[in-house]
Amino acid sequence: MGMLGPLLVSRNRAPETMSNYKAVLTDVDGTMVNSEAIHGAALKQVAKAYYGVELTDQQLQAINGLGAKKRFELVQQARRDAGLDPMIKENKFREHLAAYFVAHWRAIEPMPGAKEFLQRADEQGLRQAAVTNSQANIADVALSSLGHDRARLEFTIAIEDVQEGKPSPEGYLRAAAKLGLTSPDQRRGIIALEDSFVGAEAAKRAGLTVIQIQPDPAHIHPDADLVVSRLDDPRVAQFVGFGPRPQAQPGFGKAA
Repeated sequence: MGMLGPLLVSRNRAPETMSNYKAVLTDVDGTMVNSEAIHGAALKQVAKAYYGVELTDQQLQAINGLGAKKRFELVQQARRDAGLDPMIKENKFREHLAAYFVAHWRAIEPMPGAKEFLQRADEQGLRQAAVTNSQANIADVALSSLGHDRARLEFTIAIEDVQEGKPSPEGYLRAAAKLGLTSPDQRRGIIALEDSFVGAEAAKRAGLTVIQIQPDPAHIHPDADLVVSRLDDPRVAQFVGFGPRPQAQPGFGKAA
């Protein structure tokens, strides 16, 4: 994959417009990078090759956004249903998933608008980091598809860093604390970028302002502050304050 080169970013330049927000915390899979298909393929292949069970697309959809722990439990249950010993080693299971993911890293691409969002947020002086239900090594591989813009993310809170993954707010609360933004008012000044329902739920429970990038109405969180189908939707820049301030209008921030 190669090492990322130095990121030439000036944090001292004055932004053209000033956002009311202080930071951005973003999900990784399906939000920053188009990696959901690789996750699904990895789980299917690992389940069949190493654990002797075949998973359906419906089973994969049911755990979308829930992270490595739920993937492990799904394979355990599939083995139990097939009359096989469900007592498999979680650490080996995670190693198998990571190996598949690393082997197919070239298939991962940034989501539309992801790099541009990171650049514009950086120009505005917003601090940025990632919060994910993925394993740290897998998240690092996925984020490398952002190229130099990956360095705009100060740190990543991964599944190993929390007791409970999303929809628990723990990851977002840990990230907010690491940014020094701990009061309710300060947390409202953090934009959370999420695609899944469970991710949006975690961010809302942490008291953040949520932009959900979700084209499927069935997966939209009712309390998301802005819902768009793509991160490069002009309403995102307007909402965050990259461009002209949004005008007050009925229903702004909800899916049309």
